[in-house]
Amino acid sequence: MRKCSICVIIVLMLCLIGCSKTDTIGTENAQVNQKEESAIPSNLQNVDIDLTELSDIMAAAEINNMIMQPEKYLGKTVKIKGIYFISSSNEGDVYHLVLVPDSTGCCFQGFEFVWSEDHSYLKEGDEIEVVGVYSEYETEDSIYSFIKADDVVISD
Repeated sequence: MRKCSICVIIVLMLCLIGCSKTDTIGTENAQVNQKEESAIPSNLQNVDIDLTELSDIMAAAEINNMIMQPEKYLGKTVKIKGIYFISSSNEGDVYHLVLVPDSTGCCFQGFEFVWSEDHSYLKEGDEIEVVGVYSEYETEDSIYSFIKADDVVISD
């Protein structure tokens, strides 16, 4: 019984450490992170869901929630940072995506984003930050979630 209790305590401690945005070295890193400025203009920084502030594990969980229960997120302003990817359909439709790697770097989750501005400066594989309104559109086959982007910038 004692071994089981120790194992549970260790697992809980690892979970708490894994969800931490700062590392365990101290508050110096936290202070540096607070001083870093976002590339997104200040008029777009009033967001309802800021996925850039979450750990990899928590961001993946929140993205999964957004996909599984989109009605809870519709109309909310979202900020997400990830890898820019372009996809196309057999019919020739082009989709612009922001994909967030999981903590192991092997899998990605993310969203299509629709932006009326010029995408030509973006290159596949660029790390980008997208701010926009979480929305849906319907096709003959399904309903899809996407971010109606207000701004897209290449991150540092």
